[in-house]
Amino acid sequence: MVLATRRAALAGLATLPFAGRGASAQDTSPITLVVPFAAGGNTDVLARIVAQLVAVDLGRTVVVENRPGAGTMLGAQGVAASEPNGRTYLFTTSGHAIAQVLQPKLPFDPGKELVPLAQVATVPMVVAVHPGVPAKTLGELVAHMRANPGKLSFASAGSGSALHMAGELLKYVAKVEIAHVPYRGASPALTDTMSGMVQIIVDGITTTAPLAKSGALRALAVASPQRSPMLPDVPTAAEAGLPDYDTQIWNVVMARAGTPDSATAPFRAALSRALESPDLARRFAELGAEVTRGSTPEQVRELIRREIEKWRPVVAANGLKPA
Repeated sequence: MVLATRRAALAGLATLPFAGRGASAQDTSPITLVVPFAAGGNTDVLARIVAQLVAVDLGRTVVVENRPGAGTMLGAQGVAASEPNGRTYLFTTSGHAIAQVLQPKLPFDPGKELVPLAQVATVPMVVAVHPGVPAKTLGELVAHMRANPGKLSFASAGSGSALHMAGELLKYVAKVEIAHVPYRGASPALTDTMSGMVQIIVDGITTTAPLAKSGALRALAVASPQRSPMLPDVPTAAEAGLPDYDTQIWNVVMARAGTPDSATAPFRAALSRALESPDLARRFAELGAEVTRGSTPEQVRELIRREIEKWRPVVAANGLKPA
């Protein structure tokens, strides 16, 4: 069901109506949008929706290039090393902040060598369990974990991933001991949670909502300030008694530092218009993503700074090391 949703999102890209504004008089060369994850995932799908709209708007080819690895830092480093000509951009996530905490000795400085342009979206995360877990609410799950320290486990898409850190934050906030079981991607992590080999997973609502509706998983709480239209009956973590548990996957677009404003201006304007498109909002909503409109580079920079500071105590308290 999740794959079908993603395929439908990708298939619909070619038919998205958008008012073309013609090619830039200064530059008609292709634009590369680097996604630091493998193709087919939620971030990749969102990036391709944005790329299609920007391409039609500018009358230029926009190529989505997948460069997974090093907790988003491989793709980020590639953009930081690109020519400062306004033709290469990074479409990244909250993993960008997490990686800077987990990997303090990076071969480049993301804070100085990349500059934010805009926030694009946020995707709520959901605490879900195998139906066999004797907990119908988040409060009951916390009590169950405390009564069974170290006996339960949570699945993730790999060490340092947003799913991993969401689980570590749950441990930190709820003051519980649960084991981390990393997988090579969200799909096998979900598969083993559904089979009961692992009891808990905290994943994006895009993947968890269909599984919760089918009964394959039990959704206990949405880890965001507001409930999600995709799971309107599932309370927020705050409503469920864990007010400090707030973690979402956010998406931002960045460019190489030192790129002249005149070089990025056409892309920035097209991106802004894309984010105002009703079609983009509808397709994002189908994936559980909430569009962010009107953000400034300063706001994105502050978002990244806050996220870095948020994860420092979690990493230190849980004794996390680079993968």
